[in-house]
Amino acid sequence: MNAEWMGVDPLNRKMATSSFHPTCAKSEAGLLTSTIDRSMAITHMRTMILLTCALLGAAFHCDAATDPSPFPFDPQQLSGWWAESYDTDVTCGPRNLRVAMQIDAVAKRLEMRFDRKWKTELGELERAGAKILFATGRTLVIRYDNETRKGSNGEPVEWELAVVAPGVYRWRETDWPPGEVNIVVGVRCSE
Repeated sequence: MNAEWMGVDPLNRKMATSSFHPTCAKSEAGLLTSTIDRSMAITHMRTMILLTCALLGAAFHCDAATDPSPFPFDPQQLSGWWAESYDTDVTCGPRNLRVAMQIDAVAKRLEMRFDRKWKTELGELERAGAKILFATGRTLVIRYDNETRKGSNGEPVEWELAVVAPGVYRWRETDWPPGEVNIVVGVRCSE
């Protein structure tokens, strides 16, 4: 059976049909014409593209076209300058490093800017970036750029930042037991 789809030829933007479609007819000049208007054809083509993306999304990374859901984590939760407490010293005191965080929900990135150079396991940094792997309303799972530390599974370490109260966050490695966190407590020092 010779059944072709009616649609728009993407190279020369002319209508393309087949005699299989009941509303199509051939003119005297041999050109194909259609009683279906162009907007219906474009709508049909968009529907087919979305259907194709839904079926093949994992293989061709079409998830942005088929997943219109908003980013679940509100970036305002991490607005302002933050400091991390490791002991009983004043968290927002001048000795502690300050961090400003910026989330790009479209690119799924977390960028951190420090108020001074900071020596970390990843080197001495003024900034750090991370890919957001997963997000909920109050958590971000990230992997730092150029991460060299390995988790128990042999893969680069992934971290979960959990907002545990307004203006307070905690860190944990994702392969730790549920509920286990490190000693760091992040506190918002200023908006």
